[in-house]
Amino acid sequence: MQVFLWKGRSRQEKRLNLTPCQGRFLFYLPFPTKKALPVKEIKNKAKLSDDCLPEIEDLLKILEK
Repeated sequence: MQVFLWKGRSRQEKRLNLTPCQGRFLFYLPFPTKKALPVKEIKNKAKLSDDCLPEIEDLLKILEK
């Protein structure tokens, strides 16, 4: 996954290597135009176990920045 950070005219690119749990979670993440869903509901749609929660939390912390 690539994340682009913009500051004025400069651009910074960050590449993230996703785990299978993180990839499945992102696949079921709703588009910005849709209603937001709780993490637990997205986790259930993706059929992920509770063991994946720490990986999902790590991903969400990165995306918040």
